Amino acid sequence: AQIKGFKGQASATDWVRGVLDLGGWDALDVVAYHDAPMVESGTIEAAVQADSNNILRPIQQKFPNSTKPIWITDAAPTRINSSLGFYNVTVPFQNQEESLKIADETCRYMIAALETGAQKIFINESKPSAAPFLPGHKPTLRTLTTDDGYLNPSAAAFSNLAWQLDSLHFEKKINPTQGINASIFNNQIKATAVLLTQTGSEARYRLPVRWGVTCVDMLGNPVARDAELRNQLVYVTVPAWLINIDAVLQGRGWIINNWLAVALAGVVGIIAAAVFLTKRKTATPNGGRK
Repeated sequence: AQIKGFKGQASATDWVRGVLDLGGWDALDVVAYHDAPMVESGTIEAAVQADSNNILRPIQQKFPNSTKPIWITDAAPTRINSSLGFYNVTVPFQNQEESLKIADETCRYMIAALETGAQKIFINESKPSAAPFLPGHKPTLRTLTTDDGYLNPSAAAFSNLAWQLDSLHFEKKINPTQGINASIFNNQIKATAVLLTQTGSEARYRLPVRWGVTCVDMLGNPVARDAELRNQLVYVTVPAWLINIDAVLQGRGWIINNWLAVALAGVVGIIAAAVFLTKRKTATPNGGRK
């Protein structure tokens, strides 16, 4: 099948509506668009959602039951281009790159894009620079690599994000407490919540490090027990078939899934009944027969 889609920028709402009005929908296999918010880290999520709405709203209004896949075919996750990485000694000038900030913006963008329903995301520009390692050189929309084409430290965070969310689908977003967002991804076997502090929030949230719950930071490092979330990105993972992730995030005492609790209660009840009947039969001479 031919893959065709919307290749305009995400602000092209009128253009999308015009394509639909002229019958272009039937020629499309994929809804594809470009997205490069180029905004501060704390506003990436809102910008990505707004860009998605600009493209998808006319489609949803005209074809509310569409099942055509959504692709972001040219994604620029961060306004800060990756360049020097760990080259702190070998370059003849000071390395001012903020690798962790680049990693944070990249991950926030990817999570926000997945929340919009995008099934494939093609990241912009990963080729080596034409003028590597020159003072003042600013690469254009490069993600994940350094000037010479090797991996930037932010790629470690990207790799961890892929590992944490592989095979999961976005389910919902909740607020475990005021000022904290939790984007929940689930496949009924495993559930992972991505915890993020809202823009400008000074909220302090104690991470739920407890039995059956795994917490790791943006790079995949285990989070210490009783650690607090402070302007950082953390993944909280539970076995979805056993533990209710909403209850974990909201600090409830009972975290076992209700259906499982009912099933376990039923099993315990059957075992108890069997034991009772066995003891009664044993206590009656000749099994109760005269």
